Amino acid sequence: MNQVERRSPANNERQSIWSIRANWSSPYFMVFTVQVIAGEAVIMLNEITSKTQDSAYDTFVGIIQGVGWMGVASAVNTVAISELLEGLMVTAQWFRQKYLEPLKERQRQEGLEQGREEGLEQGIEQGIEQGLQRGRKEGRAELISQFKDWDARRRDAEARGESFDEPPPYYENGSV
Repeated sequence: MNQVERRSPANNERQSIWSIRANWSSPYFMVFTVQVIAGEAVIMLNEITSKTQDSAYDTFVGIIQGVGWMGVASAVNTVAISELLEGLMVTAQWFRQKYLEPLKERQRQEGLEQGREEGLEQGIEQGIEQGLQRGRKEGRAELISQFKDWDARRRDAEARGESFDEPPPYYENGSV
């Protein structure tokens, strides 16, 4: 059985008398086995090493009774542990959906908005800089054109022998 089949809702039925979900059966039996082995070892050690007047038969019966109770106690403990873990996972999923996902979405939206604002600000600054550069270039070109026209008028006046007292264009706009 693959992971997809084990986790599908249709295949999430309970199995065994302990009502364990199919996808929890392997961890359940692993935890159960560890508890039983550890508990049985303690019971056997206690029964064998205790200084009592019990016969070998009484010690054997004590071990069998202890192992039986240990099996039941281990099964109950393991069901409780698995239900606790499942409850924690359900709670974690609820917490993630209720708090973490909205928080991440809000942070993502704030990041997008901040990025838009910074991009707009940067675009405006670049636009202003480009406008200034274009304005300077056009202003220089216009001043050069005005200067050439002024120089042509000055040379024509000199060629005709007339006086020319028109100030250069950069004097008119107060640049110098």
